[in-house]
Amino acid sequence: MPNRKIAPQYKISENITLPEIKHLKLDNKVAFHHIPGGIDDAITLIINFRGGSWIQSKRLVSRITTKTLAEGTRNKSSAEISEILNYHAVDISYRSGNHANFIKIMLLRKHLPKILPLLNEILTYPAFPEKEIRRYLANEKQNYIIDLEEVELVARNEFYRAVFGYNHPYGTYALPDDYDKITIEDLKTFHSHVFGYNNLSIWAAGKLTDKDISLIDKHLTQIRPGKEIIFPPKPISPSEEKLIRIPKDNSLQNALYIGNSTITSEHPDFLALQFVIIALGGYFSSRLMTNIREEKGLTYGIYSYLDTDRMGSTIVIEASVKKENTDLVLEEIDNEIKKLQNNGLDKDELITVKNYLLANMLKLIDGPYALAYYLNRVYNLGLDENIIYDHIREIKNISNEKIIEIARKYLKFEDFYKVIAG
Repeated sequence: MPNRKIAPQYKISENITLPEIKHLKLDNKVAFHHIPGGIDDAITLIINFRGGSWIQSKRLVSRITTKTLAEGTRNKSSAEISEILNYHAVDISYRSGNHANFIKIMLLRKHLPKILPLLNEILTYPAFPEKEIRRYLANEKQNYIIDLEEVELVARNEFYRAVFGYNHPYGTYALPDDYDKITIEDLKTFHSHVFGYNNLSIWAAGKLTDKDISLIDKHLTQIRPGKEIIFPPKPISPSEEKLIRIPKDNSLQNALYIGNSTITSEHPDFLALQFVIIALGGYFSSRLMTNIREEKGLTYGIYSYLDTDRMGSTIVIEASVKKENTDLVLEEIDNEIKKLQNNGLDKDELITVKNYLLANMLKLIDGPYALAYYLNRVYNLGLDENIIYDHIREIKNISNEKIIEIARKYLKFEDFYKVIAG
């Protein structure tokens, strides 16, 4: 019998490889990326358009346009669209980010002939009916007003404003009145600019035949052209004030957001910095969790991560703490950063973080469906699947000396913004 008192041996995998990825060009030069395999007849499609909030004319326009595409078309009402999707057991979601708007669809392959024409209609001829849009905006506004009572959202909004400036796409956030400023013409204009074949790429996962791909080509690439989307650089205007306190009556806790803008994913130090941020507070047994949560009981959870986007990245540490513990938590965060800068990780901890990150990487690419979703995000960052191999190589090879160097170079607590709401 195994001795349960002895932990099993761990080993870093040496052979992590991606499954086959077929990169094709469909009609109108639309990029089509197919990851074969999967379970039975299940298919995932990600219909991705370059765009996002970076190029919107008003706050909320990108997100609202994407979310309301299926509120009706020139031939079908929203109820009719929902009935068709529900009858065929289609799981569909409409999402938007800073640089992309996309639709994710999960369905059975046999339903492609019925669903693809509907998707073409949703993409090409959304009606944006006034009555339905106004009702949607009113509901969204009310929900947002309720959400603003949460100190976590208040702290997050103010943190990104401080880091990038309110007029920068990464630093802005909606005010309740912004929902009242959206016009139907705003949505139609954004749609005509972004949702065109020249901004389109498609990710597909599952056992697609050549006939299926031809059907996708017929219905998803035969949409009108959009305005060619580029992402011009936009200057940031960070706050001069590093410590920002936002009082909120009746709040029992303070929400903390701490960090600063940092290098992009193209920088040679990026993957090493990501490793250091995870070691600091990116998993359950990380430095911040062990000290501040487990040993001192100052918070239920505290996390650090690298918020990465196409035109910039942000080091973020977030936590919710009792008000009387706020200064002590800030002090302990500073202490843990200094320990990393002075000593790095011991041998066992270094192996633990490497194993955690490799396991997490395997989870992200586990099967064609997860891999398609992950690579759509990677491509939206301006990268490709080779970043996965680069990441694995960095995880395996990073040394403690490199960790110390990166921590000293990028984790400068005195330069971090510290936003406290509560």
